[in-house]
Amino acid sequence: RDYALRMGTQTYAFDAHSFLGYRRAPTPETMGVPRWEGSPEENTRMVRAVMRLLGADDIAIVELDDDTEKLIYTHDTDGKEIRIEHVSEPEEGEDYRVLPKKARWVIVYTIKMSYELVRRLPSWSAGATVYLGYAQGPFLQDRFQDFIRALGYMCLGECSPNALGTAVGFGVMGGLGEISRVEHLVTP
Repeated sequence: RDYALRMGTQTYAFDAHSFLGYRRAPTPETMGVPRWEGSPEENTRMVRAVMRLLGADDIAIVELDDDTEKLIYTHDTDGKEIRIEHVSEPEEGEDYRVLPKKARWVIVYTIKMSYELVRRLPSWSAGATVYLGYAQGPFLQDRFQDFIRALGYMCLGECSPNALGTAVGFGVMGGLGEISRVEHLVTP
């Protein structure tokens, strides 16, 4: 886990982040070691600790089932169709992305924004804290995907904010907050 963390934190994004991840970290197979195996409780604690290290504030894990799969969009913001299929590996083509049916967990998180600046909305300085939060998301995702890869698992991500599914819906399902009248997630 320590080595996976080190490998994940040295990932650098030079362009738009990826649905499949950068895949720069070595896998357990290439290192000649078994993949990480932990209890659900250990895994949840580990995910929370790493996500917080990378800048997340609150973290929830939502199981994808017949109901929550409806929170995955049919198309990404770049126009690619998103499909959930019985395949062993994720796929990305020119006009589609495929999530394997076996990918059953969504990690949803919040990034804290400055309370003092948000109180000044609408203003340029308030906008700064909002845009900073959205800029931190890709930084976190890129590194977390490589961390999970180094443990021996796949981790799929969005290509732009709120692209794979409704972040607000997953946040509500994960207990991170409530939906507001303007369809934003409101958290303490």
